[in-house]
Amino acid sequence: MIPHLFPLHPTGTKHPFFLCAPAGGVLFPCYNVLKYWDENRPFFAIQDPTLNPDRPYFKSVEEHARANVEILRKHAPEGPYIIGGWSYGAMVALDMARQLEALEEKVEVVVLDMRVNGPGRESPLANLTPLQRLYVIPKLIVAVFSHTGPYFRDGFYIMFGDRIKRGHPMAPLLRVCMRMLGRAPVADVVESRPHLDIPTAGLFRCLRVLGSNMRAFRKFKPSPVNAHGSLIKASDSASLGLHDPDPAMGWGDVLRGGVDVYDTPGNHVTLMLHPAIEIAADAMQKSLETADRNLDVLAAV
Repeated sequence: MIPHLFPLHPTGTKHPFFLCAPAGGVLFPCYNVLKYWDENRPFFAIQDPTLNPDRPYFKSVEEHARANVEILRKHAPEGPYIIGGWSYGAMVALDMARQLEALEEKVEVVVLDMRVNGPGRESPLANLTPLQRLYVIPKLIVAVFSHTGPYFRDGFYIMFGDRIKRGHPMAPLLRVCMRMLGRAPVADVVESRPHLDIPTAGLFRCLRVLGSNMRAFRKFKPSPVNAHGSLIKASDSASLGLHDPDPAMGWGDVLRGGVDVYDTPGNHVTLMLHPAIEIAADAMQKSLETADRNLDVLAAV
């Protein structure tokens, strides 16, 4: 069983942080941030439960957010809550905030590099002609995958490392493949934190979850919430065709409590890789400290 919610860093006395996975459903690409994490801050991953084959894929972001709120409330029945998401996960976190506010909970939101689409803020791909799409979309795919080597090594290690350790019949071949790919950046993190060595879905299941979530995302119409938030923004996402002229990438329109913006190096894909991850991790800590202060003020009112 692939866990829906599980601790990346289980201990600490500060407000815990709950991070929603990107569209592929898994959060192992964020494991490396634990090298820079505040030891006193609990940190939980909310993965996509439809990575498990017995769960039907989500048809909407709202449905996905509802499932996440349910698992969150089972773990922490009362707020306040600090929730966030990377990429597609930020949209899920936004709708979670809406649903939690309807339950009269206080919420802070932390966003990892995601723009808000809406009227007048359509996706850069939305207004392309079919002929333009034939050129732009393959170019975008090549640009994205040119940065994914470390994540591919991490994914291979996460999916097959345990089989090698257990002496699976395919272990000799898998060991050769791992040597050819090179050392996975995430290996040091997992080996020093055995609780992260959990089951994960296969590549094809992740791709089907990705496709389902992207279809849900295209239909999603964000609703404003009263929460304050922080946006951790990759400064070079224009290299992937994701440039946004608004410094807050539309979040100022949906976070009525205001939004703080932190610029980091790298692009949307490399945000969780060296060297951008060190700056991104520092921005996450500053965002979470701000969230703590805001929630303490609200609690005192």
